[in-house]
Amino acid sequence: MMRVAAILALALAACAGPDGREFSHPVGSRANWSEPRQMPGSFTAMDRIFPARRIAAAATPRPLPRAEAPFPPVTFLTARGQPTTLDAWLATSDTSAFLVMRKDGTILLERYLQERQPTDRFTSWSMGKTVIGMLVGIALADGAIRSIDDPAGAYVPGLAGTAYAEVPIRALLHMTSGVAFREEYAVQVRGSDISRLAQGTFHGNGPGGAASLSFVTHRAGPPGVFFNYASADTQALGLVLAAATGQSVSAYLERRIWQPMGAEAEASWLVDRAGQEAAFCCLNATLRDYGRLALLLANGGRVGAQQVLPEAWARNMLQVRDGLSPFYAYQTWRTPDMVGALMLGVHGQWIAIHQFDDVIIVRLATEPTASTGRDVPNTATNILNAVPAALRLARR
Repeated sequence: MMRVAAILALALAACAGPDGREFSHPVGSRANWSEPRQMPGSFTAMDRIFPARRIAAAATPRPLPRAEAPFPPVTFLTARGQPTTLDAWLATSDTSAFLVMRKDGTILLERYLQERQPTDRFTSWSMGKTVIGMLVGIALADGAIRSIDDPAGAYVPGLAGTAYAEVPIRALLHMTSGVAFREEYAVQVRGSDISRLAQGTFHGNGPGGAASLSFVTHRAGPPGVFFNYASADTQALGLVLAAATGQSVSAYLERRIWQPMGAEAEASWLVDRAGQEAAFCCLNATLRDYGRLALLLANGGRVGAQQVLPEAWARNMLQVRDGLSPFYAYQTWRTPDMVGALMLGVHGQWIAIHQFDDVIIVRLATEPTASTGRDVPNTATNILNAVPAALRLARR
């Protein structure tokens, strides 16, 4: 009987968080972290499952006041054209956390689902790519990167022999590298390009650093000719950032963005065996700090009177100028109707900034299918347009 009790205690402990909370969605291991039951727990514990570098919070967090008026009912069409309410969608859409803000930082709505809470660090997946785009703009202004027309290999000699050595930084920013890399999520199998990149970076199955891109040796065309979304492009940008600045991506983020923007909580970034960040994904932060990142972009790179991100660079990121795709440039997406900027990640992560209305939305999720297909940006667009309409109606 004592043996049975001991086994039961161990099983319950495996479903508990670091503060002793018991979850129906336990944190997974390296072997099963991506299984649906483990996703909610794992997606807020990636820096406990895999090696990560810490990013310190600001000494004085930027306050985010709360609106006094109740949040109004919101109705919108799903990506498949079905009418629904925001409350019903949140309850059934594998959403873990949801935040609506004004561009002055006022919180209009903040929700946590799937047993999550405000102190949890949620993984970004490819939303982290936009953060890399922001850091490249700062490094350029600092003079650490001389020109975005420089080839990546000028900063990272270890890229010699890969398809990235001669690719200009500008092409990496716009996903127009011409490198033969297939971003396939519908069927994640060992040996696929994205799987090999993940295995060689945060999974630690390789030496890391520039060697994580050693398998990318073929080209589909010259740089700057066609758009092809490739996580390896962002990993190359992360390598350029570290080499150009002489510090880790996390340290540069901490000093130049995280603390100046007034982050309230420590963040983290998963790293490979060489200590290089998995730049194409894997930033981990609280819901409200993702909101602060969005505020930084939405306000032209400014926090109060401080210009953290160059204004012109922030404007280009929001308006997606200069790229070959009308929907992507500077590691940032546009909504299909072109009214908003999007930071997108697989499994339903997104941050949406309305270009013409006073609304920012952050959504963190655990959708079982790893997809950045049309359903995600269409849903984000519909909600992004429905919220300001509901707010205007409530003010009448």
